[in-house]
Amino acid sequence: MKVVNQHGSQTKAKLSSQEHMNQLLLATLPGSAVLSYAYGLGVVSNLLIAVFSCLAFDALMLRLRQKSVMEGLKDYSALVTAVLLGLALPPALHFSLVVLASFFAIVVAKQLYGGLGQNPFNPAMVGYVVLLISFPSAMSTWVAPDHYYAVLEPAFLGMEWLDGMTGSTLLDQSKLASLQPDIYTLPDVYWLNPPPMVWANIAFAMGGLYLLWRGVIRWHLPFCFLLSLALISALFYLMDSTRFSSPLFHLLVGASMMGAFFIITDPVSGATSRKGQCVFAVGVAVLVFVLREWSNYPEGLAFAVLLMNMLVPIIDHYTVPKTANERLL
Repeated sequence: MKVVNQHGSQTKAKLSSQEHMNQLLLATLPGSAVLSYAYGLGVVSNLLIAVFSCLAFDALMLRLRQKSVMEGLKDYSALVTAVLLGLALPPALHFSLVVLASFFAIVVAKQLYGGLGQNPFNPAMVGYVVLLISFPSAMSTWVAPDHYYAVLEPAFLGMEWLDGMTGSTLLDQSKLASLQPDIYTLPDVYWLNPPPMVWANIAFAMGGLYLLWRGVIRWHLPFCFLLSLALISALFYLMDSTRFSSPLFHLLVGASMMGAFFIITDPVSGATSRKGQCVFAVGVAVLVFVLREWSNYPEGLAFAVLLMNMLVPIIDHYTVPKTANERLL
């Protein structure tokens, strides 16, 4: 089975679905390790719960659709969705919310559309956005990065135990500064002592470079996304450096690198042709910047990806080369 959409594969190498997913999982290891070290066992808890839930929901839906459960699980697509979802969620999130996000990612966003290769939206981002809209307070509560040995119990008992262990993220601080510049100042990335999220982004970038080296993903998507995000943030930063964060801040804080190499490169829900992929990536970058600066949410990657997923059919319509017969119609 190949990882394809209606027009063909987005990967340079013709990898089977299982091989493609195996390489993706391997490439997430550096970022997963950094996040686990920085934010404690809450990250591990999210990953374990998401993996168990996604595999269970996938198996259940395959059985209800009278498909082979073992064959369906062997493509590892549910496992990749679980890992990406678990890494995106705040550490020590209540286990019921992780299960709920997994339900929407696998059952609603994937299986109800026909399974792997048929989903128009990125499943992990669907699960993430459902929680972000429904439980904004829980989704904005992160374990402070200096609590390296954050206990596992809060993920099961609730957030009451975390009152003295949580703190706002750099994106939250940036949002407050942009909305109330007379009270808050823009956070900066201090290179002599980089915050954990910077190291996490570097780790995800290393994993992304591995995927490029192995030919698992094309360079067009991450390159166009990162370049566009850097350019648009540089433009506004030059106009008003007290109001807008620097390009390096946008690239190395939040989910920028994870999004560039692991989210927008989804071979099913993204655009098909190289030109279309560039349009898709630029659109995501612009929306990420707009949502970070002017929406009520500090991070806009998930919304940006889903909005651009909606535009994939029209992007493909104008960018996929037509055959001679199609041009005559």
